[in-house]
Amino acid sequence: MNHLNFQHRHLISAFLCVGMLISSTSSMLAEPSPRQENKAMTQANNSKTSYTNRGQPQVQTGQASRGSCTSGIDANELLAYVPLETVEAYPTFQFQVPFDPQSFHSIEFVLMEENAEAKIMYETQLNVREFSPEVQISLPQPSTELEVDQSYVWKLIVHCSDPTSLANLQDSIYVEGSIKRVQLTPESETEN
Repeated sequence: MNHLNFQHRHLISAFLCVGMLISSTSSMLAEPSPRQENKAMTQANNSKTSYTNRGQPQVQTGQASRGSCTSGIDANELLAYVPLETVEAYPTFQFQVPFDPQSFHSIEFVLMEENAEAKIMYETQLNVREFSPEVQISLPQPSTELEVDQSYVWKLIVHCSDPTSLANLQDSIYVEGSIKRVQLTPESETEN
């Protein structure tokens, strides 16, 4: 009887060891090592939008986050005709928004400094009732003068639903880019 209990205990111990080995192996497979996790976080951080070393196209197309107005609206139809550089202190930003005004809630334009502070220089809501597919936004004088050799980030957002509701905060389609004011040089004056 003792011999049977000994064998029985030995068999149970063996099953427990195998079970723990399988359990620890599967959890090791499921959880990334710190090195893998850091690599994944680095890759995610590297995929953030960077406006330095840009070379972006002059015509930029929209992007969609998620939301209700994406049906019937193609984010790629939202276009921006904004230069990467300008000599103007108060440039005009031009966009093509070929959507039915009844298919979205509102349109917002934001211009921010491209630096660590990302201070908002100008922000405006467009009146949807007076909406035209060709949107032009001129910076008001004198409060929003672009500084020479300073880069700025702009964003035109088409809100699919009321943006004041936290639930609808990401319910939008947008196009974004950057612009830098440069000094007019004698060489560039003779080119024109």
